[in-house]
Amino acid sequence: MMTWKALPARVGKLLWSSLTLLVSAGVAVALTQIEPGYNHVFGAYLLTGLVLFNLKLWFGQMSIFNLIFLSTCLTLCLWMLATGNADVVPYLLAFLLGSSAAVVIARLLLRRPLTFRDGSRVAENYLDMSVRALVTLIALVTSLRLMPRPSYILTPILILVGFKLAYPLRRLVYTPLLRLAGLKPTSGRARPAAQIARGSTPAKGWILAASLAIALLVLPLLATPVRYDVTVPALYVLPADLLAQRRAELEPYVATAPGSFDPKALVELGLIYHNLGLSDELYLERAAAVLDRALFLDPGNARGLAWHGSNEVAFALHEWRPTSRMRHISRGLDELGRAVRMAPDDPEVLLARIDICLGVPRFIGLIGIAKRDMDHLLALARSRPQETAELLPAIHQRAGDIFDQMGRPQDARCHWQAALEMLPPESSDHRKIAEQLRLLGPEPSSEGRVDAGTMGRVACLHDAL
Repeated sequence: MMTWKALPARVGKLLWSSLTLLVSAGVAVALTQIEPGYNHVFGAYLLTGLVLFNLKLWFGQMSIFNLIFLSTCLTLCLWMLATGNADVVPYLLAFLLGSSAAVVIARLLLRRPLTFRDGSRVAENYLDMSVRALVTLIALVTSLRLMPRPSYILTPILILVGFKLAYPLRRLVYTPLLRLAGLKPTSGRARPAAQIARGSTPAKGWILAASLAIALLVLPLLATPVRYDVTVPALYVLPADLLAQRRAELEPYVATAPGSFDPKALVELGLIYHNLGLSDELYLERAAAVLDRALFLDPGNARGLAWHGSNEVAFALHEWRPTSRMRHISRGLDELGRAVRMAPDDPEVLLARIDICLGVPRFIGLIGIAKRDMDHLLALARSRPQETAELLPAIHQRAGDIFDQMGRPQDARCHWQAALEMLPPESSDHRKIAEQLRLLGPEPSSEGRVDAGTMGRVACLHDAL
């Protein structure tokens, strides 16, 4: 039975064992007050990790988590120093959690569980290690399911911190749980865990020197006012001349009745503002207002909802704060998903989501959704050619882009060549596709080459399906 005199020592031990997570959470809270870039955030994390790693090592209590945390932050900082962006950030937590889960499971398989409170309580140590593995896997799955919403970082960390701080509760429940299984806490036999010697050794001296060198290396990440961020590629945009012409026709029409009550016209004007907003944020605000009006008049307008979602994602182009960017992307993707569910056979709705899937950073992992939407679009092109005829060049262009991202150059070439046949040579899309084909290089062989005209386009559709 724990006495009140022993309570401070127990609390101190708990805080010490949770030091890395607690300090990291404190650093995160402090950094949120200054809206830093990813280089400032993880530069601070790395310096904190170096201090904690050496401190734990010096007292012989360094854990695998300290090592994984440090190596992960170091990898990201080296990436940012080399590339000037933070595109690998969303993979970071998944790597950290996945590595931690792998280490815990490996220790279980090797019959070397960490000591929970006493090395002689073997069954209890195995139970705690099993729970630790389960909690880490839950945190990993939670992170992957929440991505790209900002909570994909915070929620898993809170799960891990909660597990650490639940130490007193775990002490209470483990013994009854083992009794239910017919075991005592001392049941079983474990291999002795390797211990790190305390005190100063030459190895620790070299590690400290290396830590100082790493700290000097990453200081430029913290000292610069430049914000290293996740890059967001430009989204597809309609030709400027068509936008200006149609905008001049629609704005007077929707300014008064009956145009102000015409959801179709409002959606089209919202799309025009959305495309103009890719270079001027003011138009995104106008697009949101116009599309809000259209959806108020016609809540079931799937195209209006799709463009509203696309417009929400476009706000990320003008947002420098990482969490705000991810919030815009998450909201927009949610709306696009609802639009597709409302009108699963509408080619424009499917193309809207495909454009966003291709436009957002690849780490978000939307290429699979884009491929499924494209497969459905190609099926519609075969079964309902009249509904997709005007969009067929865009369908082939996006299909080529999807296959190019998937590392299937021959399929990409097939669709790009088909799109090229249907586009006027003076169009910007024609020039873009021609340049993509040039960068793709010469075709390895004539086998499977797309012929000019309808036969080539039919071959692409057949091959893709």
